[in-house]
Amino acid sequence: MTKLNILHHSNYPPEKDGHGGSKRTAQILEILEQNNCTYTSLTFDIKKTWKSLKWSKIVVLFLSAIVKFFFKTKGASFKRLRRQERLMFISKKIISNLDNVPDVFIWEGTLEIHQFIAIELKKMGVKILGISHNLESLVPCDSQYGTIVNDKSTLKKFGHEIDTFSKCDEVFVISREEQWLVNLFDISAQYLPYYPTINTQNSLLEIREKRNVKEKSDQFLILGTVLNPPTLNGTIALINMIRKTSDQAIFHIAGYGTEKLSAYIPENSSIILHGSVTQTVLDDLLTKIDAILINQPYTSGALTRIPEMLIAGIPVICNEAAALSYFNYHGVYLFHDEVDLNILLKKSLDTPIIPKREDIYTDFFVKALKTDAKL
Repeated sequence: MTKLNILHHSNYPPEKDGHGGSKRTAQILEILEQNNCTYTSLTFDIKKTWKSLKWSKIVVLFLSAIVKFFFKTKGASFKRLRRQERLMFISKKIISNLDNVPDVFIWEGTLEIHQFIAIELKKMGVKILGISHNLESLVPCDSQYGTIVNDKSTLKKFGHEIDTFSKCDEVFVISREEQWLVNLFDISAQYLPYYPTINTQNSLLEIREKRNVKEKSDQFLILGTVLNPPTLNGTIALINMIRKTSDQAIFHIAGYGTEKLSAYIPENSSIILHGSVTQTVLDDLLTKIDAILINQPYTSGALTRIPEMLIAGIPVICNEAAALSYFNYHGVYLFHDEVDLNILLKKSLDTPIIPKREDIYTDFFVKALKTDAKL
């Protein structure tokens, strides 16, 4: 059988020690490699491409948006139509630079501004597989990354995102909750859970081995990328909670951007702010702590660090919002308030069972990749 010509796009580079988005991309690309699928990664810069256009073309696109606004499209703002005209043209320009037409487009960057690439490729008979890192429109922050026009209404933004998913032949999501929700809108969404790459698994298993001789230390770690608004807000709330808990415990905070949390940590407290750390320092922290602590507001997606910590033999103490898709995993302990949290901090928690890799969902993805693709 002729080998598939796969085009792949993600907003993040595949990085073993990167943030959750980079780790998810690394997982997807490893699945392709394990199934002998070669791929070409599509990279593009919308702003750079737009700046390269001649003024005459920009004027034509502007006039086209005016015509559509007055004569063709009802209920759409002129600002939105103008940006759509730009993005459609830029997408066609990007596609025209491809060496050949792909059989399958694996589209991790399922943001609204990128949908016109999927639309144009689909017109050419390309199969579109969308892999959503999370429902971006439902992330609770002031501005949503990636929307054509930043609507203030969450419902409108969500509607635009569902419309974007409708451009795909298949959609794969990272959490069971999102699978349920997207399917309610008559869009076929399959569950593709996160599981770390083989290299990451091996590193986590080394930490697990070192922890075999560990005794209770009354030390805990808050780990995350606080450049992400839900993680930032949840971590600030968690700091306020642990200040009301046992004075005997020591709390470490590490991760990208955590330096900005210094204003929330009182002097001479039991909270140690490490900031961004090397992998060696992080591994040392993971070896000696009793558990990792996570607190998040309700948001979309699923946290990649929860299965990673369980593989490393580290219990996870988190609130319900952080436990999406992981409620029934051994080693995940839920708290509702500082009273529950304080009780869990004093307990000796069992070493988590290594979560099983659910290959059935990977098989669904590979089957979708190879079925009815244009060959």
